[in-house]
Amino acid sequence: PADARWKRVTILQLLRHTGGWAHAVGHDPMFAPRATPESLLAGQLRRPLDFEPGTRHAYSNFGYFLLGRAIERASGMGYEAFVQREVLEPLGIRGMRVAPPEGRAPELVDAHAGWAGSAVDMARFARAFDDRDAHPLLSRASIDLMHARPEGSAGFVPDGTPLATYYGCGWMVRPLGGPGQAYAWH
Repeated sequence: PADARWKRVTILQLLRHTGGWAHAVGHDPMFAPRATPESLLAGQLRRPLDFEPGTRHAYSNFGYFLLGRAIERASGMGYEAFVQREVLEPLGIRGMRVAPPEGRAPELVDAHAGWAGSAVDMARFARAFDDRDAHPLLSRASIDLMHARPEGSAGFVPDGTPLATYYGCGWMVRPLGGPGQAYAWH
């Protein structure tokens, strides 16, 4: 990488969009015409990060693209096939797939965007997180981490006051008061 800070980016930072890419500052490479996963990664490796990893939140399609590559490397499977087999099927979801948004040109659609499914399948996915002690795939500790407030400016204003909403791991979170009580959406 052109920027040594790449080596300090963690999976948790990618999940929270605190990895160092800010499309408002830089650019969003995920919607480049005729892009391939290989060309996107090679191009981004030549660019410096937009900020120090872990220091702030900036939504990053590229960070989620990298998560897809990590899943492929760890599992030995393609991203979509892995998610379908290991995440969706155990939840009773069989019709979701990665697809370009309706009416849009088929840009590279990958781990950063493009899951399409019926309302029933989306409800099944959301329902799986309602009871943290009975999730078929994740422990309560993992689900708690998904909803946890990130450190620094990603979760707090400069005076230390918690932000009313923040990005957890995969979704926005608005705490409601008690532990485990929150609105979550994406």
